[in-house]
Amino acid sequence: SFQERVVLSALRDPLTRLYNKRYFDERLDAELRFARRHEAKLALLMIDVDHFKRVNDSRGHLVGDTVLTAVATTLARAIRNEDVVARFGGEEFVVLLRATALDAALQLAERLRRKVEELRVEVDGAAPELVTVSIGAAELRADHVDPSALVGAADRALYVAKQAGRNRVAS
Repeated sequence: SFQERVVLSALRDPLTRLYNKRYFDERLDAELRFARRHEAKLALLMIDVDHFKRVNDSRGHLVGDTVLTAVATTLARAIRNEDVVARFGGEEFVVLLRATALDAALQLAERLRRKVEELRVEVDGAAPELVTVSIGAAELRADHVDPSALVGAADRALYVAKQAGRNRVAS
């Protein structure tokens, strides 16, 4: 129905069709409460497209948008149904991994990193754009008092991956 489409569009990022940050924030909150209540694992991947500004500035927004969409599709196809992948903003994506410990999250992150690295994004017959991502992984800890603590931990890990030379996974 029209109403369902309106509700859905409010939860989706218009470019990538992934969930948007608002929906992610709501889900993170719910998953955190669930994990605490059931003493379950919860992990988060923070994913950033490497050198995205350079692609956007040198090749234009159309290529930039195509790169983001290609990465989004790659991520969405590679995760389980119970996991949530969302566009966090700009060239950043997040993946929320239910019942997943850090070691398994790192394995998935590495698989996602490789799948993105295999992408060859072509626009208008120009030389294909090679795309890589840096990924930070974190798992919910007892001292994470609120959702921002888990996001912060994944963000710090992402920074480590970037500092270490990009196109890699860190925790």
